[in-house]
Amino acid sequence: MTRSALRPDATAFLAAAPDVDAMLGTVPLAQMRGMEPAMRDRLDVPVGQLAVNREVTADTEAGQVPVRLFDSR
Repeated sequence: MTRSALRPDATAFLAAAPDVDAMLGTVPLAQMRGMEPAMRDRLDVPVGQLAVNREVTADTEAGQVPVRLFDSR
């Protein structure tokens, strides 16, 4: 089996993220909702220079949909 490589920052984020599945049914919903802004703020970091930033289209059953492709590699 092959294993995907995660960037160090992604690995650190996942390690620090709460185990939401374990909280379901044990932590009040209002408390879980209050956790979301803090987690979102941790993700809201500058992207930096992107190797790829282009507009493309994706074929769907409803026709073509405009999308933007970002890749930081």
